[in-house]
Amino acid sequence: MDNNFIRTEIIEGLQKLFSLRLIGSPAEDILQVTGETWIVAFSKKTEGWKIEDEGRIEKAFNLILADIERWPSPKQVIALIPKRKKPTELAPPKFTSEQIAANKKRLAETLKIIVAKMEMTK
Repeated sequence: MDNNFIRTEIIEGLQKLFSLRLIGSPAEDILQVTGETWIVAFSKKTEGWKIEDEGRIEKAFNLILADIERWPSPKQVIALIPKRKKPTELAPPKFTSEQIAANKKRLAETLKIIVAKMEMTK
């Protein structure tokens, strides 16, 4: 699975933070190293992420941008990553009384065959 979106979201988030010129911002000449360090810091949290997780890191950075006055630690941003969306639950199937009766009959017939084969092996 290609998780380039994780790297992209971290780098873009750091660029936004850097543009704010916050207290404690890294120097421009070490920004690339800072990005690589943040990617490593996020790696445990993002292990096993899929394309459905795209946008979660971006949301965390956007949340912190509104309230931050000092350069944050990776831990602060990681804490703001929203939970994964739950998949949409399917409604249970609806069977007609005829379908229920047919299924019960088929199940009874299958059970008879199994019992007969078990008796033959005795």
